[in-house]
Amino acid sequence: MSSTALKICHYITTISRGGAENQLLLLVSNQIKSGNQVTIVPLKGELELCEDFNKIGAKVDLNFVGRKFLVQILKMSTIKNKNYDIHHAHLPQAELLLAFSPIKNYIITRHFGGQFYPTSNPFLSKILSRIASARARKVIAISESVRKLLIELREVKKHKKIAVVPYGFNAVSFVGDHSNQMSSRSKRFTIGTLARLSVEKDLPTLIKAIKILQSRNNKQDYQLQIFGEGELRSKIEHLIQDLELAESVLLMGKTNDTARELSKFSLFVLPSKFEGFGLVLLEAMSLNVPIIASNISAAKEVLGTDGAGVFFEPGNADDLAEKILNLESYLDQSFAERQNDRLKLFDDKQMENRIRQAYEM
Repeated sequence: MSSTALKICHYITTISRGGAENQLLLLVSNQIKSGNQVTIVPLKGELELCEDFNKIGAKVDLNFVGRKFLVQILKMSTIKNKNYDIHHAHLPQAELLLAFSPIKNYIITRHFGGQFYPTSNPFLSKILSRIASARARKVIAISESVRKLLIELREVKKHKKIAVVPYGFNAVSFVGDHSNQMSSRSKRFTIGTLARLSVEKDLPTLIKAIKILQSRNNKQDYQLQIFGEGELRSKIEHLIQDLELAESVLLMGKTNDTARELSKFSLFVLPSKFEGFGLVLLEAMSLNVPIIASNISAAKEVLGTDGAGVFFEPGNADDLAEKILNLESYLDQSFAERQNDRLKLFDDKQMENRIRQAYEM
């Protein structure tokens, strides 16, 4: 394959706002700027990013949205290899769609830091993953952590297929006008996080840490704001009530302006048990928000270990509370400079170039 312009088709389970979906939007934007023609095929869910894709010049094919999987497979017979130079799948349903289609030598990207199907039996997840990846030419892992997990769980049979291409980020575009708010954060100590309300994000540990902080330091007014939705909302609401934290812990729902909300935080916390990458860490660093993250491999890949953030023992609310309470002793005044250095490692154009190299291998 030459370096000429490509016709690329991205298949993705949903184009609702989320880490994988937002990253695809950034990738497609750069692919179009490089002169490629790009089509997006979403399979289900809300079409929150449809207008965004249209604005950057991508075509969004809505003919598959909401149809039964068998019908989607049958419709794939109308899309031939000759229609596109590259077929690129993101997220499990899209991967399986290509696996059962006539398309050959497609590309898949693994965005998740857990097993292929998180809620299924591990053996079934491994079988489905191997089916999805068997005919793929290349499996792109979004971090070294994801690559190691794919090998450990044996979800990809041929390890040589796996190429690591970390997420890209454009700090200037993301921050926009919100840089003006960075020096005017509230006097209240606002701890924030942006996460799906799901098991792997381990929000209960963060909520319990707030309760511990209240018992240790009555002089400081702590407030926790959680942005996101998910299947555990009801359980989290009950935990907040049980701990009598209704005035201190707020479930804010989804936001369409992540930069605006991050710019208001005194501290960002990522309490996850695992992550595929941790894109929100780049977003927080672009606004020079102090960060505490669970000591997991993906977070360390993004933050490094030289002072851009502070790490706590995963699942340990006491350790997290202690790190928050004594943040200044763990995070020196040069943390913003170190965050800026880390951001340079995840340039969005470099990410697009590495994806292109994966296409050509």
